[in-house]
Amino acid sequence: AKLLWQLSEAGEPAVLFGRQHSAEDDAAFQRLLALGVLVHGDRLTGWKACHDCDCGADERDVRWRGDVPFAACPADNRRDEVLTRDDLATFTLSIATMVSETAASLGLGPPEELAPGLWRLGRLTDGRVVTAAPTRAGILLPGLVAALRAVDAENPIVLIGPRRPEVRRAELARQGIYAVPAEEV
Repeated sequence: AKLLWQLSEAGEPAVLFGRQHSAEDDAAFQRLLALGVLVHGDRLTGWKACHDCDCGADERDVRWRGDVPFAACPADNRRDEVLTRDDLATFTLSIATMVSETAASLGLGPPEELAPGLWRLGRLTDGRVVTAAPTRAGILLPGLVAALRAVDAENPIVLIGPRRPEVRRAELARQGIYAVPAEEV
């Protein structure tokens, strides 16, 4: 979850590479695919250049020997690097679906998009409103406080999103908006 929220900060398209998840994460990863939070993307066709090669290539082409992919060095085939299918897999992150699944996992209703990149997830039993701005554009939205206060003018508001500087978090807290980094939720 922490990795997905970090990937979402830049906005869409957010891309996860197959090698970024470990075997221990496979059950959760498969669940995210089934939910549509992650969607299969195009397979990589290029790989990083050899670290000490002087051929001048920016990247190596990915080729296949039967079912085995490899990164072909244009200067010396002895430097070819055998890869796995996971190395070449890419997945795109659906930020809207991630926000919906976050709301559901918190026991809240379906989210409502208040502005581009800013969602209302629901209300907790103690009256706090939970909102999310997973992207940098959402957290830096002009009129962010007004948009959040339009949801609830008086009760505390929790804002889940990218880590904010302490000064900005304090400014928001003075207005009853408590910015919480996603990894702390």
